[in-house]
This record gives sequence, structure tokens and C-alpha cells, in this order.
Amino acid sequence: MDPAERLQAEHDRLCFLRAFPASARELRRAERELAGFERRALRRRDDLFNSGIAGTRYFYPWNFRMARWLSDRYGRAKGRGRGTDLAWLRRLADAQRPLAKVPR
Repeated sequence: MDPAERLQAEHDRLCFLRAFPASARELRRAERELAGFERRALRRRDDLFNSGIAGTRYFYPWNFRMARWLSDRYGRAKGRGRGTDLAWLRRLADAQRPLAKVPR
């Protein structure tokens, strides 16, 4: 296992412990280690492409239909705190329209 694969495995383990902690202590430890994980991943950033680890690059082929569907379905989320305005999805869909050549 190369260093990037070991780092990915460690990240997966911490995510699992974060989701299913055996104790409050284990949860705190997993959260603390995950909070600093981006810094650890920077040296292997290119090797961790599409890993989902904070600070690494990824590619997801958002297409016009998906952006429009998300925008139409979720629009503006209600009662979920700050950052819940999903109008950016509508803007994304509108920006992709000329590229996708899809009618409204």
C-alpha cells in the first residue's frame, strides 16, 4: 500500500469512527483527527484525486439536467440555518444552458 492509499484508508477509518463511535471519547478523537486531515492530505493532493478528502481535487460531471433538477426540487431550503439558499444551483443550471443546448 503506497502512502496515499494508507492516508485514504486512515481517512475512511476516521469517517467510520465519526459516524459510528463506540464512545463519546472515540467520537471526540475522530473529530479532532479529521479536523486536521486536510493539512495531512496536502502533500499527497494529486494522488488523492477524487478521494473526497478535504483539500483534494475532485471531478463530478454536473450536467445541466442534474443542476436544474436539484434547483427545482430543493430551491430554497427552509429552517436549516445559514448557507441553505440553493439559488446557486439555478445560477449553475442557467450558466450551463448555452453549453448543454437544452431548452427550458
